[in-house]
Amino acid sequence: MRFVRRPSSVVCRPLSTSRLKPFLQLSRLKPFLQIVACCLILLGCQSASPPLTPSPTPPEATLRAGASSAAGPLLDLVIPAYMTQAPHVTLRRESGDSALLLEAVASGRDHCALVALPPPAGIWAMPVAVTGVAVVVHPSNPLRALTLAQLRSLFKGEITSWGQLGGFAQNVVVLSREDGSGIRRAFESQVMGEQRVTLTAAIMPSDAAVMEAVAATPGAIGYISLASIDQRVNVVAIEGVLPSPRSLADGSYPISSPIYFVSRGEPVGEARAFLQFLLSREGQTLIGQKYGRVK
Repeated sequence: MRFVRRPSSVVCRPLSTSRLKPFLQLSRLKPFLQIVACCLILLGCQSASPPLTPSPTPPEATLRAGASSAAGPLLDLVIPAYMTQAPHVTLRRESGDSALLLEAVASGRDHCALVALPPPAGIWAMPVAVTGVAVVVHPSNPLRALTLAQLRSLFKGEITSWGQLGGFAQNVVVLSREDGSGIRRAFESQVMGEQRVTLTAAIMPSDAAVMEAVAATPGAIGYISLASIDQRVNVVAIEGVLPSPRSLADGSYPISSPIYFVSRGEPVGEARAFLQFLLSREGQTLIGQKYGRVK
């Protein structure tokens, strides 16, 4: 018997869609993968970014600034904070009355000054604070308040004894400031008006000198910048209001003077930077501890 093998038949069936799906998805991603690969190659070819160049240190500079006795405490308040921001600056400080400091600025000897005297024509000026003109007496004096009229009579020499105001039996000793003082100018214009201070008044060269004389003389009365006051004297309320940063800011205290930043022309360089600090929020906050703010 002979066996004959039939060739086996091959049946071809088409692939199902579910089996083709992964291959179709991969083919769609191919262009995206090519783009990512190119980006990685380009990034790898780039060199590392160069390091940032540090900011250059400002060159050493000197600021010559004057301050009258009314403005001296203002410098004491702001200078430590300002020097922290500007360590490259060396401050050369000059003291004197407002008139002398205005001359120093006009001549170019000082870059700028803080004064209580309104500047003359030709001097650039900007108010940075307000100081109260405080009336002070000896601690043993029981008087705590005066009207403007009573204060005027005292400085005219019409009231010669504290007993005339119901105080203690002491003669009145009037103390005033020198002619170039901005505080004197404010006192005379706002208290005395057209009247003159008595010729028997002792003339003092600074707030500190007035303080020392009042503290040593039971019958003395004088006026100084609010910022210069310490515990050696008593402050008298005027028209029922004591001088303070708040009463200066709201205008309720009746005797005050602006503190001006002055320079020969519009300030530049370190003088301008210092003025910007005085008018900044930080500067005005520091000034407001003892002065009325302008911002």
